[in-house]
Amino acid sequence: MGWYPMAAAAPLAEGGASSLGAGLKVDPPPDLVDSDVPAPDDLDTWQWDQYQLETDVAAKLGLTVGGGGSLARKSRVLVAEFSRSKSVARPEGQWRYGVAARLVVNVSNFNSGANMTLPFVAAEAQFNRLEASAALRVEGYVGADAAKQFPNFGAFDVETYVKLMDALSSLKDSIGSDVGNIRPVRLWTWAESADSTPAVDDRLTHAVGTVWALTQIAAGKPVTEAVAGYRDTDDDVAHAAIRETYASISSTDDSVDPDAQSRAHARDLLDGYRAKSGWFAR
Repeated sequence: MGWYPMAAAAPLAEGGASSLGAGLKVDPPPDLVDSDVPAPDDLDTWQWDQYQLETDVAAKLGLTVGGGGSLARKSRVLVAEFSRSKSVARPEGQWRYGVAARLVVNVSNFNSGANMTLPFVAAEAQFNRLEASAALRVEGYVGADAAKQFPNFGAFDVETYVKLMDALSSLKDSIGSDVGNIRPVRLWTWAESADSTPAVDDRLTHAVGTVWALTQIAAGKPVTEAVAGYRDTDDDVAHAAIRETYASISSTDDSVDPDAQSRAHARDLLDGYRAKSGWFAR
């Protein structure tokens, strides 16, 4: 368990927890009102970090170059970051909001045991001993002068690395002091073990909601009746599973009944089982 970085627009699932792989899950981004988002002056945690992530985890957190992860068998995402943030705790999870400048480097096709530090990666990339691509991004800051601090660069090599780190240091000074242009966004999310009791309960509840939805689709019921008929009226996890199942097989339009093809598909998936009044029967 621990904090994981994320892009403000990370593709995490709305309405339910997302798996990061490696036995970890994160809660969906909170729907905070403006008054609950920390004010720029309240950002009390200043950090300079360098870390690496598995490529598939980084992709789910929105921390990749070009919007996607590498398909190479050996790949990593390296990040150097300056951030100023504050933690926000809610019953459904924890997040850190603030402003950050991040240098994100995708690395692939490297030798086993390679030194995964940015200077080494830059040197190895220059001699074509691995592949690397980089992106410099600023999140939570709207100052127009930030654009002037982005260097012109092409392939990631030693010279580019120096330029990017200089730019990152310059951006650190800007976003650290220019409070008037800070607009705090989500920067980090708390991840917990997917084997923890709450996580296991959510997975099992999601499964029950899915079977209930399939039963209702097979019976020709629209999604509104399926949600309304679920015994636990305030179970957000189950309700999300019901709507996801309808979206995948039938329709989430409240006025549309499942068609014959959708009903047949649901019956095939149920394999003779059905959910009824909270218990399963065959």
